[in-house]
Amino acid sequence: MSGELSTHSMMRELARSPSAHSFTRGSSDGSPAPVPIRSRFRRALEAGEGRTYEQVWEHYAAERSLAERLRNSELSDRVTLYRKVYNELFNRVPHHPQLTRKATEDELRVELERQRSFLDRHVKPDDRLLEIGAGDCSLSRQMARLYKHVIAVDVSECISASAQWPNNCEFRQTDGTRLPVESASVDVVYSNQLMEHLNLDDAVAQLREIARVLKASGCYVCVTPNRAAGPWDVSVYFDEAARGLHLREYSVDELKGHLMDNRHSELGRPCCP
Repeated sequence: MSGELSTHSMMRELARSPSAHSFTRGSSDGSPAPVPIRSRFRRALEAGEGRTYEQVWEHYAAERSLAERLRNSELSDRVTLYRKVYNELFNRVPHHPQLTRKATEDELRVELERQRSFLDRHVKPDDRLLEIGAGDCSLSRQMARLYKHVIAVDVSECISASAQWPNNCEFRQTDGTRLPVESASVDVVYSNQLMEHLNLDDAVAQLREIARVLKASGCYVCVTPNRAAGPWDVSVYFDEAARGLHLREYSVDELKGHLMDNRHSELGRPCCP
């Protein structure tokens, strides 16, 4: 992890160097035009990404155009649009890291242990835990060994649905904002790298839903990139702000305001997982 973070930081500094690159106007179809960059920046980008500059640019251009569709869409369309957008992204960008970089079993185990250790600060053995954006549900299934009951929620069908599931762990599918969970039934809600992928209206709606499903004494543990150190999506190589599928990165104060506005009354101090 430390190597990835240092590479990311180096790329951000190079990208923001006044002499590193200059922007050009977009093409006639509205997509951004390629950015001429110095060879020093190109070499660092390709070393950090393991892809050519042209491939990273293709990834950025695809995310930027798809993100605009989500930002400008109507709520009724977004019920199905999130899934369509990500399917289209992976079709358009076959070299996307999520398709080509497969973590080893050791790497997966270390990451799961890191998240489990972080959650132990907030979850007690008798608690009911809800994970939003559970992905392959591997964390939820592991957490079920430690906590009373775990519910995994995601917009896509769980890709590990055929795996062995503990009796106290279940998967429920969501439309992206509404949570298929009973009111005041959960002790802890956890989301990791999710808020930034939502349209702001959907993020606010989801916060209301989280407040609804939490017990009066419950808490929401939200892990999301800090905008002050961003951008944290592929935009880092070409932009000062997130313009890809991180639809909105938040500052601490902005996130705090949204939480307070949506019935999350007591806030803990920001911390790193």
